[in-house]
Amino acid sequence: MLPGPIPTAIPLVQLGVPGYVSSDFAPGTWRAAVTKRTRWLRAGLLVGALGLTGGSGLASQERGWAPVVTEGQRRSYEASRYAPVVRIGDMLVASGVIGVTRDGDNGPEAQFRRAFERMIEILEENELTIRDVAEMTTYHVDLGKLGRDFIRVKDEYLPETPYPAWTAIGVDRLFLDSALIEIRFIAALPPGE
Repeated sequence: MLPGPIPTAIPLVQLGVPGYVSSDFAPGTWRAAVTKRTRWLRAGLLVGALGLTGGSGLASQERGWAPVVTEGQRRSYEASRYAPVVRIGDMLVASGVIGVTRDGDNGPEAQFRRAFERMIEILEENELTIRDVAEMTTYHVDLGKLGRDFIRVKDEYLPETPYPAWTAIGVDRLFLDSALIEIRFIAALPPGE
């Protein structure tokens, strides 16, 4: 429990500049809370400086990127405050997609297939195909046990060249406890678009 409210104005020297905020304190103390808060402040300053806040999206467009939100995604986009897809120059960068469903089979192979199907839906909504995917990062719960099964499914969806760059990362859990896979990807737009 904190001895009092965390100050809203933290001196500049405490914004996480190396050497200014001590890390030799017990968790739960006021200094631990200040250090945790300064991490969030640094993230907030970065978000503000990059123009990544909500609103009309004009700040992002001036920087060469803009959210891509279909009418069907508009309500979710505004409520969740993140874009399912962002266009940066000649690239489409997608937020992670998962394969969990409320009804039906949520076994590993079913989740892998649904995640790839959702990936294909996003690509098709943007007039692209899976062959336009240039980079893919996959986040796996229990990668050691399920990795080979994922590779088998991935190879069905990506059977021929060009193959995208791919990084597989093992994690303890994903945002939804029942999710076993999340796929994040970058697709290249055709020249001149």
